[in-house]
Amino acid sequence: MLNFQAQKRKRRSFKTHILIILSIFLIVILAKPTWNMLNKYFSAREQLLEAERQLEELKERESFLNSAIEEIQSTVGQEKEIVRKFDVVREGESLAVIVEPEIQVVKEVSDVGFFKKYFGWFFGSRD
Repeated sequence: MLNFQAQKRKRRSFKTHILIILSIFLIVILAKPTWNMLNKYFSAREQLLEAERQLEELKERESFLNSAIEEIQSTVGQEKEIVRKFDVVREGESLAVIVEPEIQVVKEVSDVGFFKKYFGWFFGSRD
């Protein structure tokens, strides 16, 4: 009877070990797709936030453009655009155009020769 119970425990132990090994194997196999799905979720979430931000920017731009269109459709807005683009004035007004002077860039010429400049770095003189 003792021998029979020992064999029964061995069989149960063997079945338990096989089930544990199969469970671990199944977990390892399913871990990678689960991890990939999690990464895709976070990526899609970031893309959604970026799309919402772009949508807000486009709505602001749309409202700005609509207000600009409304301004240009009025006669005052049309006059402002004509003055801005073509530098014209009405009778009795004067226009002053300010031209900024060109800035001259002066290059400093070095008296140091090629060999002294580049070989001086290796031998200690850094003039």
